[in-house]
Amino acid sequence: KDFQYRFEPGLPPEIYAPLMKKLDALRKEQQMECSVTNEQTLDITYEVPNVQKHTGRSSLRVSHQKVLENEEKRWKVKGPAVLKNRFEVLDLFSGRSVPTKGPSIDLRVALSAEVAVKDMPRSNTHKLLLKREKHRRSYDFRAWRIDFTVVQSMHGDQLEKHLSYEVELELNAQILRKNLEAKMSNKPHQLWELLTDFLNAGRDLAVLASEPCPLPVPPSLPQLPPDEGRPAYQRELPGMPEPLIGHYLYRLAEGGWKHGKRKAEHAEQAADAAADAAAEP
Repeated sequence: KDFQYRFEPGLPPEIYAPLMKKLDALRKEQQMECSVTNEQTLDITYEVPNVQKHTGRSSLRVSHQKVLENEEKRWKVKGPAVLKNRFEVLDLFSGRSVPTKGPSIDLRVALSAEVAVKDMPRSNTHKLLLKREKHRRSYDFRAWRIDFTVVQSMHGDQLEKHLSYEVELELNAQILRKNLEAKMSNKPHQLWELLTDFLNAGRDLAVLASEPCPLPVPPSLPQLPPDEGRPAYQRELPGMPEPLIGHYLYRLAEGGWKHGKRKAEHAEQAADAAADAAAEP
């Protein structure tokens, strides 16, 4: 009835790092064919003034890359500014449950268009929305790309940085456009297969992220102090199998024997007292 949901991008670092290691292991074992690239970029996003409502959610992004100039690293503009229009967003909620079989991972499917523009945004005409410094590792497949990105974000003029670990699956725009044009021209296409495989790849990635295995090696425990329960067990039950789990079982057994002995002694004393009372004239 009062259900409210908000998609939170990113993964916890304890899930993000093992997931990337799983992909590296699959690639090393030749179970996954792809190329890998690494890059460090800085994206600055600006608000687009006078945007019409039918164009969707729009923003203007300027990307920078780190270059070495005069033995110093600095940010340099990478290519033209990009106008991004986001048209549709679909959030796939995995449900709330106790993570007995690993964490549940939600998915977001977004449809956007990106167009290069000639004019760079200016501070007096465009409002600064977001700065994102990104360390990205990409796995490039034939029809899509998986991006693992560690992001430090700053909103507007704020100096506080927010750290996030993001995993994105991006469809190859050229292959998508080719199949769309073929479908619109009533020519043979594989649009359905392409989109289906793309979403299945996202689900497979979420399953890999949700796997609780391989389980971590348990920590080494300190040496337990000597326990008197084991010698007592061996005295009372010589030659009998010993408990396999937990030294406390020795103590429980030892306490049970002592309690049993006390009950037997009390019973014997009561019987002797009753016999003495019966023998009295």
